[in-house]
Amino acid sequence: MLLPQQADDATVQSRFSTLYDQIELHIENFYKDSSPVIPPATEGALSRYDTPFLSSPLAAYLEGSPRVTTILKHVLSYEITMTAVTPMPGRRGLLPAEILSALHEVQIQQQQQEASGYQGMYRYIHTSAYSLTNSPASPSLAYTHLKQTAARFRSSPQSGTSSAVHDSAVQFSRIFSLWADPKFEEAYRAQHLTEVINTAVTFAIWLLSHPEQFELRWGDDSSGGNHSLVTVPELVKVTGQGGKILGRGEEKVLSEVIWRRI
Repeated sequence: MLLPQQADDATVQSRFSTLYDQIELHIENFYKDSSPVIPPATEGALSRYDTPFLSSPLAAYLEGSPRVTTILKHVLSYEITMTAVTPMPGRRGLLPAEILSALHEVQIQQQQQEASGYQGMYRYIHTSAYSLTNSPASPSLAYTHLKQTAARFRSSPQSGTSSAVHDSAVQFSRIFSLWADPKFEEAYRAQHLTEVINTAVTFAIWLLSHPEQFELRWGDDSSGGNHSLVTVPELVKVTGQGGKILGRGEEKVLSEVIWRRI
């Protein structure tokens, strides 16, 4: 099965920006800056959405900042990225099961290569997806299967994912209901978030099906300081024509990381 022709950089950047604009707008439209008392049960549920970039539990951030919606943007952006855009094998993912399985196959092959002392062909990118790093003329069967599987799902990206996506949206809407704008019913809020996550799934499958590879990076902690969080990760193209891995000085940033004060 032939892979689709690589989309140009402007198209990739546009679709990426559209998705993360939708994530931020969802928070802006359905939530408000407020400081309610957080019940113990809710505090425990909030820990489900802690991210590696929070130096304290999420509940402490929500209680201590006047910019709650900015924190929610960070949390939702990270959640959608790690479950729908660049899901990590071994954790909950919202892409079709066949794609998650193919991602896992590539991870297993990478681990086998590392165990044998060979690290020249593929690497697993923690911040995005599996990337070709060398020898593009002879990709592994697992890697080829991943790209072909993604290409096969391009015409029906939500196949088999609708229930999991809806459940994820309902869970987020319920847990963060203390900060929701009462003008909108929870069911409407969850339905809108379902549509946003479906957009993320569609984008992820579309991007995975292309020959070139990209990373999503969450920025250096020192760049934003203690009073800022990333709400939109950086999008970087890490391979060039023919799948050749680009050095750090050659990589192309298609969308800059966005920090917002909290």
